[in-house]
Amino acid sequence: GLRIVELLADEGDSVVAGQVLARLARDTVTVQLAQNDASLARAEAGIAQARNQIVQAEATAVEARAGLARTQALKLTGNATQEILDQRISLARGAEARLAAAQDGLALAEADLAQSRAQRKELELKLARTEIRTPVSGIVSRRTARIGANTALGGDALFRIIVNGEVELEAEVLEMHLARLTVGAPVEVFAASGRSVTGRVRLLPAEVDRASRIGRVRIALPRDPDLRIGAFARARVI
Repeated sequence: GLRIVELLADEGDSVVAGQVLARLARDTVTVQLAQNDASLARAEAGIAQARNQIVQAEATAVEARAGLARTQALKLTGNATQEILDQRISLARGAEARLAAAQDGLALAEADLAQSRAQRKELELKLARTEIRTPVSGIVSRRTARIGANTALGGDALFRIIVNGEVELEAEVLEMHLARLTVGAPVEVFAASGRSVTGRVRLLPAEVDRASRIGRVRIALPRDPDLRIGAFARARVI
């Protein structure tokens, strides 16, 4: 869903694993990161405030408990009325409630901070993905990426890479000749330019076409500028 703003590789280029092939617009992600910074700061401030409230609430609760204990002792000796005792009980309960509320506030602030940090990781990953990198070394065989185009999850691949520049010849061999072939046998391949390169049989067919009685043999080829995907060549197995 991001727009392509820069292309750094073209068809035919040799690339190495991790190399940046294209860059996407990161304006939206940058704004989201700034918003996340504000959320993190707000959550951290909320935690600090909640902790201060807990300290104050704990002090108030301790004072209320002590006052209640003194009043209960005075009530036993007849030096305090029931009304005063009820007031102390109410104050103690209120202090405990405020302490519990402060503790809940701290838990809520810590949850907000954890959520903001998780969003931060997601945004950092999204920012890293604004640089399209090749996972392998090889040769760019096709590039569908265009400046100004938007990327899409269900769209075509932006780049196609021939891993390590390896190219094969898919050779058609008549059924009667397949039994004479062996894996690793040298092969002389004649490209359209007339030049020849030496390859080797990599894979023999597991089946033969019923109609044509032809099997498809895979011949591994060396790296050569004359060998292009989709081109035709003639081969002779030695």
